[in-house]
Parts: sequence; C-alpha cells; structure tokens
Amino acid sequence: MQDLVKLLYDTALLTSGFTLDDPSVYARRVTKMISLGLSLDAEEGEEMATDSAPVEEATTEGAASNMEDVD
Repeated sequence: MQDLVKLLYDTALLTSGFTLDDPSVYARRVTKMISLGLSLDAEEGEEMATDSAPVEEATTEGAASNMEDVD
C-alpha cells in the first residue's frame, strides 16, 4: 500500500512538471505494480526491471507520428 501511495505522489509530481530525485526508484515501483497486476513472480518482475533492450513501437506505413500531430 505504501508503494502505491508513493507511486501516486511521484506521478502527481511528474505531471505537474517537477522532477524526481531518483527516477530509478519510480521505475522500480511502476515495474512492481505492473508485475503485481499481471500476477508475475517476483523473479520475473526483476527480469523485467533489468531488461535493457529498447522497446520499439509498432508503426504502419503512411501513418503520422505523434510528434507530427503536435504543432
């Protein structure tokens, strides 16, 4: 419960334009909440948190990117 409260507080800071003292702690909390929500083992959650492979977004030909939508 305490992690959830801290996660919500840090998220509110970020959306208000503030920066976090230690973003890696925030990332670990997010990863923990995702793994709990997906009912993953703690070991699998750690693997997910340490995975350094970049995530590629799926794109379709001819589709405008999000950056092009913003003026």
